[in-house]
Amino acid sequence: MLDTFWAMTEVSTFTMWVIVALVGSIVWFLKEVVGSPGHAIFFTPFLVFGGLAANYTIGRYIHYFGNDKDSNVVTTAAIGVFGTLIILMICAWIYIKIADWRFKSQNRTRSS
Repeated sequence: MLDTFWAMTEVSTFTMWVIVALVGSIVWFLKEVVGSPGHAIFFTPFLVFGGLAANYTIGRYIHYFGNDKDSNVVTTAAIGVFGTLIILMICAWIYIKIADWRFKSQNRTRSS
């Protein structure tokens, strides 16, 4: 497990800049659309981890998409960051639905 962690963190400077640019744009978008800097700050480490994990996983277990190394880095980082964003949004939506359901059920029992 520790070997996998160190292998994920041994990336080039270009890979980190691509991941930082993607995560920065998503964090800015979340802050502007949702209006909550807390959500944006909370999601940041998960998005970075998703980009690094996709870069490691696709690079190690799946063949690359093209012959150019830089385009492969951008593609794998985008897949990881946007995939993580989709998973985080689904988790946030489920959390909101469960909290709303609990709030409605508590209010229904109190009014009875």
